[in-house]
Amino acid sequence: MFDAVKQFFTKIAQSLYGSFESRQELRKFLSLAFIFFFVILVYWTLRPIKDSIFFVTVGADNLPWAKILSAVFVLPIVMFYMKIVEKFQREKVFYTMMGMYAVATLTFMFFFMHPTIGLANTTISSSRIIGWLWYWFIESYGSVIIASFWVIVTDITLPESAKRGFPLIYIFGQLGNVVGPYFITAKNLGFATSAPVAGICSAIMVLIAVMLWLFMKYTPKDQLKRYEGKEVGEDKNKKKKVGFIEGIKTIFSNAYLVGILFVLMVFEIIVTIFDFQKP
Repeated sequence: MFDAVKQFFTKIAQSLYGSFESRQELRKFLSLAFIFFFVILVYWTLRPIKDSIFFVTVGADNLPWAKILSAVFVLPIVMFYMKIVEKFQREKVFYTMMGMYAVATLTFMFFFMHPTIGLANTTISSSRIIGWLWYWFIESYGSVIIASFWVIVTDITLPESAKRGFPLIYIFGQLGNVVGPYFITAKNLGFATSAPVAGICSAIMVLIAVMLWLFMKYTPKDQLKRYEGKEVGEDKNKKKKVGFIEGIKTIFSNAYLVGILFVLMVFEIIVTIFDFQKP
């Protein structure tokens, strides 16, 4: 059974992207693809819940403020993540962050089940902090965890290998985009509210951390070559550190990157308009 599944995905990968150099390389990217599948599945399961819980607690009229203030909430978290990822092993940072998000998501589940603080309270008010915190919390997951996954993947993949394997990871991510919000819903699972769905996603977060740990432990070392990105003769002790501000400067100094920024901004504006028009 396992061999049949492996051969099926091998044929798909080879027909779409060409032959991989070895079975180990294919196995590496299939493993990463499965992990990314669950990372995206969790995000796109929680993202619709983010909006629905915000609407029934804080109210749709406050959605523009939630969008604006999310930057204030998420930016310090992203900057903190960038600092710790420079000082500690990146996969260990991922385990830690995923564990923290799993615990926080489980905590939110219990708050949602509370008779007065949670979803049983049908009063809509801008003073219901649980709705605000939940909205910003999910926004930070999309900014930190997904980026953290790709930091690890790019760090252990050489450029030529990335051309063969990254599209495969991306396809599995798109599958997670569909499977999560379609199957893991309160209605489909027979729950009265979305609170238990948060608990399920918390468990999947733990599973993701375990899967990545197993991947790093059992993947052959020759498949985990770290890309240094240095020119020949460059002194690694003189390597310039690149921070958050340098990243912002790079974006606005390159027309191509500005174009990507514009596309993302337009997408968010359109999504916000549609969300705001929900009854």
